[in-house]
Amino acid sequence: MRNCPQAQKVANLLLLTASCIFAGQDSTILQLSSALVGKACKAVPGAPQYAVEAGYQALLQGDVQGALTQYSRASHLHELDMEAMYGSIECDLLIGKVLCKLVPS
Repeated sequence: MRNCPQAQKVANLLLLTASCIFAGQDSTILQLSSALVGKACKAVPGAPQYAVEAGYQALLQGDVQGALTQYSRASHLHELDMEAMYGSIECDLLIGKVLCKLVPS
C-alpha cells in the first residue's frame, strides 16, 4: 500500500468515513460520508468491503432499497462476505420480503 497512492487515498477516505459515523445520524455528515464511500467504490470497484460500507451508509440514510443493491453487489464480489449477507437479510426484513412463521401449523 505504501507504493500505491490510490490505495492510500481510499484508506484515508475510509478512515474519515468511519469517524463520521460516530457523529450519529446527522444528515449532512451522512451525505458527506456517503460521498466519500462512493469515491472509494469508484477507486476500487472490486472491493466488497467498500460496497458493504456503501450499503451501511444507505441504510443509515433510510434508503433500504439502495442498501440492498449495495449489499447484493458486495455478495457478487465475494460470495462468502458475511457482512454483505447480514446486510441483505436486514434489508429483506425491513422491506418485508422475509415472512417468519413463528408458530408451526
